[in-house]
Amino acid sequence: FGLNVAKRMPVVGNSFPQWDFDPDFEPANPWAQRAMYAMCSAASDGLSITQATCWIESFRVWVVQNAIGQFPTRTFDHDLLEWYASNAELGQQLWMVGQKMKAMKLDFKTNVSADMESAHMLKYMQLWDSYVASRNGLASVTANTAWHFATSWVGAETEIACQESAGLLVLVSVICCTVSVFLFVRQVFLTCLIIFVAAGSVCGAICFVSFVLGSQMALVEIVALVAFAGHAVTHVLHVALSYGEAYSAHLYGSRSRDQEETKDEPYVEHEVRLGLAQSAVTSLGSTAMSSSGSFVGSCVFLLPCQTQVLSRLGAALIVMTLLSVMFAHIVFPAALIFFGPWLDQSCKKLSGWVAMATTSRIFGHKSRQDDGDAPLISTPA
Repeated sequence: FGLNVAKRMPVVGNSFPQWDFDPDFEPANPWAQRAMYAMCSAASDGLSITQATCWIESFRVWVVQNAIGQFPTRTFDHDLLEWYASNAELGQQLWMVGQKMKAMKLDFKTNVSADMESAHMLKYMQLWDSYVASRNGLASVTANTAWHFATSWVGAETEIACQESAGLLVLVSVICCTVSVFLFVRQVFLTCLIIFVAAGSVCGAICFVSFVLGSQMALVEIVALVAFAGHAVTHVLHVALSYGEAYSAHLYGSRSRDQEETKDEPYVEHEVRLGLAQSAVTSLGSTAMSSSGSFVGSCVFLLPCQTQVLSRLGAALIVMTLLSVMFAHIVFPAALIFFGPWLDQSCKKLSGWVAMATTSRIFGHKSRQDDGDAPLISTPA
């Protein structure tokens, strides 16, 4: 009672006070005293209350025995000061400014586990919402703005909000990753293949954290998952670009050769894809392993931390990094071998500006149009 708190804070701009005293709260009013007393005495068994610590009950007994013998009292401020002098422990529930009470609280202990699942905790919080709202509805304007609070409810609301927004965050991340990948590879089928493999690594990370580690997808895991979505695409994209470079070189080198189809064409197609995927993985394997190894090594030091948040974050990052490397260098090359782009007219866009620029400018290779010596991927005769 007696406090107005801000329900939200602005992200930008000047912030307003987080709380202030309720100007309508008048504890000296008899109807306000009845409302404060009823908030404690009318609590039902459905709230699972095991102990209620209410200063207003002790004050009511004191008023009946030592003052005028009637509650509510008409001399509230004077009687409260006399009662306060002999009840210092219960007096901690009062907020005194000068010699008048400006705000107060009532404490309740309940037979509800603080580790209850967030969904069940919110259902229990709704019982308190209904109870407090019903008491405020019956109270006068001098004491009808009471509100309730519990630390467990804050954690439950935060976790539920993160879980509900996780789908939207992942969707936005997937859209951004898809657009970025397409701008690099400029080929629809390969873009879909990259996103599909990256999504597989993300799903694997979720299953590992949920079932193997036995952790719920709480705030820490969701933050790590959103950050990992882009990290998972990065490894696969590097392999795809390396595959594109090798594909571009093979495509330009194959222009001077006869493109007539033969009965062994499916076998040659498979072998060429195998050579392209092998070249892509070989060129990036050591770099990917060294970068991932250094990242995992730095996360290992988070595991023995006494702070549970840090240890959970370290475990999630390690698992997600290892899965992204495995999917990028094992699953994705295998998919390229069986489903990768082939040397037909519809797939020639794969050798777009990224692969050409990387091949000709960064590594100094010259295309066949310059000197007729384009590099080739070795394939069986």
